[in-house]
Amino acid sequence: MLLLLLSGILVASAIAVPQRNSCPSVMAAAGINADDFASFVSHSIHSLTLEDIRFYFKSDAPEDNNIPTVNADMESEERVLPHAPLVGYDDDFSTPAMRQFDLVLRNMDVRTGR
Repeated sequence: MLLLLLSGILVASAIAVPQRNSCPSVMAAAGINADDFASFVSHSIHSLTLEDIRFYFKSDAPEDNNIPTVNADMESEERVLPHAPLVGYDDDFSTPAMRQFDLVLRNMDVRTGR
């Protein structure tokens, strides 16, 4: 009986330990290309807004959040902002993607003066 119990514990612990290739297989099953993952994550982090952080991670994240991001103002001398900015999404849109799309469309002619 003790041998059966120990065998069961051994099998259960072997199943519980993640396999070495579990991350790539899980990512592939989710449609994520593991080869491009690092560049995608780094690009996304540098484009974060405070609204994104509050939506996805921490609803009460402060404006002084110490997450450096690329400055979207291409005419500014300051290329990197010390904190993810509060950009003023239009809350009438129900998804973050549509809010971001609206922000781009609202500001696309600012630089050209149209």
